[in-house]
Amino acid sequence: MKTGVSCSGVILAGGLSSRFQGKNKAFFKLDGRSVIDPIIDVFQSVFEDILIVTNAPRQYLQYDATLVSDVYDVRSSLTGIHAGLFYARHPHIGAIHPPRIETDDFFTIHTSGHREKYYVQIHTYG
Repeated sequence: MKTGVSCSGVILAGGLSSRFQGKNKAFFKLDGRSVIDPIIDVFQSVFEDILIVTNAPRQYLQYDATLVSDVYDVRSSLTGIHAGLFYARHPHIGAIHPPRIETDDFFTIHTSGHREKYYVQIHTYG
């Protein structure tokens, strides 16, 4: 179910995981799977390309995604979003800060009718 609009999916995975005692929350098991696995599944069904913004790219090599790092050294979700915009191949992006996502969360991307140079839809959970 691709959106019909050229979109890049951006997963923000560059945090310090301070609430997880420094362990990467993307690989925390939730319902028997790593947190990132269902996100990748949904993104593959919705977006033409997937970017993972991370400060530890080697941990994500098993995924069919483009791995990128922040452009600026300042650490924040905004620099991750900036990196997603900077490296995205398409003018529309959907971004998420894990842990959970559903396919329905991205339906509004292709029905929004926005005509700006970049349109960003961000979902945060947790």
